Amino acid sequence: MTQTQLAALLDVGITYISHVENGNKTMSIELINRLADALTCSPYQLLFSDSELTHEDEHRRIYQDELLTITKYRNLEELKYLLAIVRAHLPILDELKL
Repeated sequence: MTQTQLAALLDVGITYISHVENGNKTMSIELINRLADALTCSPYQLLFSDSELTHEDEHRRIYQDELLTITKYRNLEELKYLLAIVRAHLPILDELKL
């Protein structure tokens, strides 16, 4: 992908992309999320190399991504309900010490 294509995809200037590539600027969290969505990967994958990930880290990332995916289009009430369920079951998980 060229700088021009990436700039168009993210709706930023080519100069900004060049500055990021050269380490003169950093991307905002919002822009990192948009880039990850455009590249169909997670922000975590953009920020960390595979060599830095442990087996547990990789599985954690997969499960966190899955949770985000399955809740992405839920409305506010549904999200509140799901959060209440998770919070109610956390003490049980703590007792099990999985």
